[in-house]
Amino acid sequence: MACHSLFKSVCSLTAAAFVCFAPASYAQASKTYIIDLPPLSLDRALTRLARQTQISVNFSTFDLKRTKRPAILGLYTLDNALRAILENTDYSFQKLGTGAYRIILAPPPVKNSSRPTLDLQSTVAPITKDIIIVHATKRAGVAARLPMSLSITDSAQLETLQITDTNALALHTAGMSSTNLGPSRNKIFIRGISDGSFTGRQQATIGAYLDNIRLNYNEPDPYLQLDDVDHVEVLRGPQGTLYGAGSLGGLYRVITNNPDTEKYTASINLDTSLTRNGGQNGRISSTINMPLVKGKLALRVTGYLDHAAGYIDDVRLGLKNVNTTNVFGTRARILWNIDDRWSVNAGLNFQDVIASDTQYSLDSLGPYKRANYVREPHEDDYINPYSEIRGRFGWGEFVSSTAFINRSIGDEIDASLGVPVLTALPITPSTFDQGRKINMITNETRLVSRSGGPIDWLVGGLISQRKENFSSTLTIPGSASVLPGGARNGDIAFSEKRHERTNELAAFGEVIWHLPFEIDLTGGLRWFYSDEQTRADIGGALGTAAVMRNGNSRDTGFTPKAVISWQANENVFLYAQRAQGFRVGGINLNSPDSVFFEDGSGDIDEENDQTFEPDKLTMYELGGKFALFDERVQLHISAFTFKWNDIQTDQILPNGFSVILNAGYARSQGVDVDILFSPFEGLTFDANLSFNDPDLVIVNPFLGSQVNDHLPGIATLAGGILAEYSWAAGIERRWVLSADFSHNGRSQLTFARTDNRDAQATNMLNFRMALESPSHWKIGAYVRNILNEKANTFAFGNPFSFRQEVHRTPPVPLTVGISFKRQL
Repeated sequence: MACHSLFKSVCSLTAAAFVCFAPASYAQASKTYIIDLPPLSLDRALTRLARQTQISVNFSTFDLKRTKRPAILGLYTLDNALRAILENTDYSFQKLGTGAYRIILAPPPVKNSSRPTLDLQSTVAPITKDIIIVHATKRAGVAARLPMSLSITDSAQLETLQITDTNALALHTAGMSSTNLGPSRNKIFIRGISDGSFTGRQQATIGAYLDNIRLNYNEPDPYLQLDDVDHVEVLRGPQGTLYGAGSLGGLYRVITNNPDTEKYTASINLDTSLTRNGGQNGRISSTINMPLVKGKLALRVTGYLDHAAGYIDDVRLGLKNVNTTNVFGTRARILWNIDDRWSVNAGLNFQDVIASDTQYSLDSLGPYKRANYVREPHEDDYINPYSEIRGRFGWGEFVSSTAFINRSIGDEIDASLGVPVLTALPITPSTFDQGRKINMITNETRLVSRSGGPIDWLVGGLISQRKENFSSTLTIPGSASVLPGGARNGDIAFSEKRHERTNELAAFGEVIWHLPFEIDLTGGLRWFYSDEQTRADIGGALGTAAVMRNGNSRDTGFTPKAVISWQANENVFLYAQRAQGFRVGGINLNSPDSVFFEDGSGDIDEENDQTFEPDKLTMYELGGKFALFDERVQLHISAFTFKWNDIQTDQILPNGFSVILNAGYARSQGVDVDILFSPFEGLTFDANLSFNDPDLVIVNPFLGSQVNDHLPGIATLAGGILAEYSWAAGIERRWVLSADFSHNGRSQLTFARTDNRDAQATNMLNFRMALESPSHWKIGAYVRNILNEKANTFAFGNPFSFRQEVHRTPPVPLTVGISFKRQL
């Protein structure tokens, strides 16, 4: 009851705001605009500005064609936009009246012989997130004026918090959570929309994007490294209209830095640390930007290598720090500004994650020890070439993005404790090997109108094909002597090769109607079609005959969206929306791994093969974005409720194999809060809070769940706060101190109460100190997990043993390190 009361209170406050704020008029000069200009000659830049802002600019007395200007993208008043365009030129401007300007010669600069000092106001901007230009709605927008719940983490905050990967990002983002199976093995959830803690064959509930490229389908989170990143956008709630299937909970987009065609830059980052109960960690990354043809062509290359020393000891194998992980990768991008209208962005992304072992321990042995029979290595690599063509016209913009993804994932799992369940043999050192090879090609093309008129629109289409070859092998030494008919190929007790192909087509559109009194109405619709074909070759299972299974599934439908928003004044923005998300249906071939559990016979029943319909989620949301106390406080708050029908989930059977099941229906209500507070220059507080109450209302008794049970992996309450203080340290230097605290509440592992495998509440405290010369160098020291938190963050590590032994996954222990950054 307390949960529902909290939700209703927030909804009431948010709704009341819609009727309590009256619209305020303000002068055109103080109004802000999203200015998006490519590299242009000065005359064309001024012309484009006039079109985007509906003003007149007179420069007829000057020849400005030979003066070139770099690209400009940001939120500006008219005066500041003109200053940005005319910066480092011989010109200035004169205001003639409302919406009318004239270009004039700039006065000669005034000489200043005083010694330079560090301008804290310009280098430490306490309030920046709301003016970051984002493309979450597939058009340029400002976070504070988008009618959706989203969090923006810019490059400065990523550096302050030392967030180097997407799993770490979840700890500091409202509404975002992650399992903790290990690097590139995790599932990420947003807004409590969880289909279970285990990765498998079912499509993910959130999308993982690198720029405009989706990297996941039903694979684990790709563990993106956040080097040379401009910002990260986390969109909360279903995004089915613009982003399609697999975005029920939302998505995140890692936005990397574009090549700069004007100047050469380079940077290097070094980091080393020591972990208690573990070893020495190290990280190096470097970025170089090279203009090849000034103003026209540039190349940007980033490379990184991360070594994380393990801290889990295996007492049976006699090994220390078994869970060592190495990540290395590179990103290369080339930008070609063909002319003032057309540009091409093309590149290649590559990453390889190599983990020597898993990172769980056994509760009976302590937080950092376990006793496996074999090691459990993991490797995940992907290569991703892509291209984007962009054309700008008087009516708007044309964008076409094409990407190819090749991803390979390999796992070896200790199946020793599952041997007595599967055979008549005692516990025997055995392995279950899985391999996935995925190829996907996709193209999205869209047309986006120019902003500024009474109606903004966009239309687009998507075509995608995904192929996957999946293989698994269970090897049990000695199984040939005890299984009916013997084991195939010696000790191979079970093998499967599965081939999947998924084709997807979609068309989408969105219209924004700008009404009087700063009210906007938004409507969107997506049509989708998917066709999945699967073939499984099961090469004998625990002595049964080899079989082949085939399946086909087709889905089509529409996903609508409706939003109303109101810019009450410059400091108050309110919205309400209804949105939907969906996942494509799938094929649950009745392979022997499920038959064993059902009747133990190994017989295949044709009628048990299943194709299941897409699951659908509908969300209603009220939100407000406020700038208070002379913009020293920025508050974003949203309250939501959703209903989720026909939940499909990957579950682990008592024999250790997995199967896709229907988990029932769920309802939820929740609140997300982001607040940024700067009481005085140099000091900022950044806090977030999430409340989620996702409960089952219709259950599947087979899963052991009951009505009003929580969805697995979701804490009711989570949040965190970052405090940062900086002050001048002489000429062009400053000290920066920061500390952050995060809390993630308790959550259950599975749908079944009888499993009694819960993640414990976790509290993390970190501290950092740095001396820096902005835009030149930075040296710092840090302590992570000061409290040396040992809570069980994820009570799962192995499908064959987690019901027989209590698994623990502690956070990385207390870690002390130093870092260095140099920019050229």
